[in-house]
Amino acid sequence: MNTERGVVYGVIGLVLATTLVSGPLVGAVDFTTAPEQRSFGSGNATVGDVSLPSSTEITSGRFGSGEYYVLVPDATLTVANVTGTPLLAYQFSIPALGYSRSTTHFVTSSDTGTYELSLKRDAIEPSRVENRSYDGTVTVFLRSNESERRLAERNVTVEVTG
Repeated sequence: MNTERGVVYGVIGLVLATTLVSGPLVGAVDFTTAPEQRSFGSGNATVGDVSLPSSTEITSGRFGSGEYYVLVPDATLTVANVTGTPLLAYQFSIPALGYSRSTTHFVTSSDTGTYELSLKRDAIEPSRVENRSYDGTVTVFLRSNESERRLAERNVTVEVTG
């Protein structure tokens, strides 16, 4: 009978000791598995048929708002063979105005096929806009496996309208 009681107390003691050592109070031992760390920009994708706009526009706001807006058409491309989580970046700049804007898209295996990259309309101060046109650049990058590759770049004319 003493042997059975000793076994029971031994098991209870072992459970309590394990709980205490691995619990949040002491935390000396961790019996859980760490979740897989997914870093964005890791993995790869095959990207082709990149189509960039040939022109962009700075247009005045409606109803005499006194604002100007930068409008950049979408870039389109095809995506295939996605592994991990590579990034696609779409960038637009007007060096003469010191203006730059970009967007980043996280690509997954469900994004294969035709893909559009877009930049939302952005306000720019009217006092900065002095010319009827500017030179700009649109660029698409692929960030994969901790490196960045320029897929396409085009110099564009930025027309000021309104």
